[in-house]
Amino acid sequence: MARTIALILMVLVVGLAATPAVAREVDEKTFDEYFERFDAVENADGHAELSVWCREKGLSAQAEMHLRAALRLDPDHAHARELAGYVEYKGPIDRYSRQRWLDEKTLAEAQAAEIERERAEEARLEERANDPYTAEVDRILERISGDPYLKDKNLVPSEDYRPFLLLVERGTPFHFNQIGTVLVAFHEYFRDEFGTLFDLPKVTGPLVIIAWRDRKGYDDYCEHLEGVKPMRSRAAHYSPVSHEIVVHGWDSLRANPYRPVIDSGIFTHEATHQLIHYYSSKISGNPNASSNVHWFQEGIAEYCGNLRITKRSRKTGEVRYLFGERSASRASELRGALAAEDPVYFKLEEMLSIRDKREMHAAARRMAPEDWQSLTSLFYAQAWTFVYFLKEQDEGKRFWQKFLAVMKAELEDESNPIAARKTLGIEDVEALEKEWLEWFQESF
Repeated sequence: MARTIALILMVLVVGLAATPAVAREVDEKTFDEYFERFDAVENADGHAELSVWCREKGLSAQAEMHLRAALRLDPDHAHARELAGYVEYKGPIDRYSRQRWLDEKTLAEAQAAEIERERAEEARLEERANDPYTAEVDRILERISGDPYLKDKNLVPSEDYRPFLLLVERGTPFHFNQIGTVLVAFHEYFRDEFGTLFDLPKVTGPLVIIAWRDRKGYDDYCEHLEGVKPMRSRAAHYSPVSHEIVVHGWDSLRANPYRPVIDSGIFTHEATHQLIHYYSSKISGNPNASSNVHWFQEGIAEYCGNLRITKRSRKTGEVRYLFGERSASRASELRGALAAEDPVYFKLEEMLSIRDKREMHAAARRMAPEDWQSLTSLFYAQAWTFVYFLKEQDEGKRFWQKFLAVMKAELEDESNPIAARKTLGIEDVEALEKEWLEWFQESF
């Protein structure tokens, strides 16, 4: 009776197909003990132990059946897995570590994959050691990890978008694949446009961009770098102190917070400043080279920063861009200012004389104490349209080569407002302002 009950229980545990064959070589006393032990089994541990006992007593079919029963009750039962010939894998190859228990053949595959990974990592490290760019990236990351201010800020390096190194605070709502791709294309086009004209050196080190998740992180870091918090209207800026572009997530996004789309023009505008400063420091030999012609700096940044797609490959996904896309928002700013009953804007005489951002802010406060920040935004629109005017008036025959001469002086760290004005050949400023603004009204 006991044997019948034990057999029924066995069938219920492992299924009808697993009913054991009786080993003829085993004596009846062993079978009596077997059924007694089986009757006491309560869980996977019991089945695993009984499987071992069966194997020792020559009950191979029963041993296999109890092993299967243990694994059916607990697929991760360590002892049962080992008895079945599996090895627990705790190595670094994800596709094998997810399986956890590997048979002999699969374990050999995993070990071979580990060796291949180690070789690839050694090759990668050797390549990095021989690559000045990646060596500099490593130095920057090491510096950040030891910087008391930055080390706990959760800044994560992006993929390789050389020459730009994007350090992104976790949780920043940017599509960095998109922006990285745009920046790479922007750099290539900048070199295509100006490289041969000015014999621009190759960018050998990373140009750092730090993206903060929110306005507070941005403000705090700017204050840490420069001693003052930036204006509330700012979404990003290039810091000549640290040679970094600093940007924040919240105000730089367009409408839908659930599917944020980055305004890449913010990045390409600041990247223009960053590239010009980099080239200027290399060409002039002065690491602290600085611009002294503010309309040029902001005008060229607005001009180069407004990209438009000229070609997109369906096969490779490659995108090509062209500088000089007309900005409807900037044009609207200047058009609105000129249409006012009492227009307030930077007269060309003053615009040409401003050396830097500090002088621009001071002039804006004099002209519109209650709304000076809007006026600084207007300066960008004016500088941008003025660069457009110099390039397109008379198909560029009058001013474009002279503008490039101003750019050359900037790159050689030899510029100033008086010299720039002289290079452009401006004698009658009022007449030129009238011509420029009339051209703008007709062209935009």
